[in-house]
Amino acid sequence: MDAYLLFREFYRQLGTPLRAVIEFKVRKIGKRPSDFLERPWLFLRYMEEALGSHNAELLVSLFADFAKKHGVPPNVATEALRSEEGWKKLAQLLRNNGAG
Repeated sequence: MDAYLLFREFYRQLGTPLRAVIEFKVRKIGKRPSDFLERPWLFLRYMEEALGSHNAELLVSLFADFAKKHGVPPNVATEALRSEEGWKKLAQLLRNNGAG
């Protein structure tokens, strides 16, 4: 599975009510949800600003649990939402897993 597809599937499975809250709060701080959908490494930063650090960490944990079901170690999934370099590691891991 592609890393972007994995993130979008995770985001979709959060459910409409939670996504609506996230998107409303993100817009309220002057950002666009499409920013973190196109660059998922911005997700944690946006969530911390829009929802607070505890809620942001909860969402990152949910992503790590979701990614684990796809063979991604939790530390790799967590780092992917913290930095662009972490995202590249996730993408590479998924490419390598797909090739095997």
